[in-house]
Amino acid sequence: MNTEEQLKFCGICKHQKQNENQNLFCGLTNSPASFENSCPDFSENTEHANVPDEGISEFELELRLAGKGKRLANYLLDILFYMIFSFSLRLGLVIFMLFIDKNIANTLIYHAKIWDYLWGFLHGMFYYTLFEATTGRTLAKFITRTKVVTEKGEKPGFMAIFKRSLCRFIPFETFTFLMSEDLGLHDRLSNTLVINTMSVPVLTNEISASDQINTKPV
Repeated sequence: MNTEEQLKFCGICKHQKQNENQNLFCGLTNSPASFENSCPDFSENTEHANVPDEGISEFELELRLAGKGKRLANYLLDILFYMIFSFSLRLGLVIFMLFIDKNIANTLIYHAKIWDYLWGFLHGMFYYTLFEATTGRTLAKFITRTKVVTEKGEKPGFMAIFKRSLCRFIPFETFTFLMSEDLGLHDRLSNTLVINTMSVPVLTNEISASDQINTKPV
């Protein structure tokens, strides 16, 4: 077990302490973590588990940063939900225009390619901005248990979310979250992060919330 993995356990242990440089060490041994595969003195800090998402520490933010697997899952699921969302809005608009002006309705139906880019942009902006500005999550993020926060761990304001949504339409921006720091260009430009919402920092993306709460180093 390397130092980073040890710190993930120390970060949720009730025996942890910090020195003047904000470095973690064990309050029982007064020294940094030195265990190999398990720590016999590990005890989960239950108060830590109840800390709300807003205002969480930079250390915990780093531990809870959603990895590439969840970011990819969010992207693929949101494409599906967005397509359903966009189709529903467009169908509703066509039906409405049939009662108002059939010529306009025919234009929307038979000259769809002219409007595709416009609809895609408007519906995309509406979908992402609506959900992330109100709940901090798109529909996909509810499933993957992730959410959008500021770099300080707080709920982003409307303009930050609007900028985040706008940046999604930069060409090839989708692939930028595959970079080493698990941050996309729309994260960087809007000063936002996507973190796991589990109460305990995750060690792997496959561990469930209930498993994490009951898991000790082994």
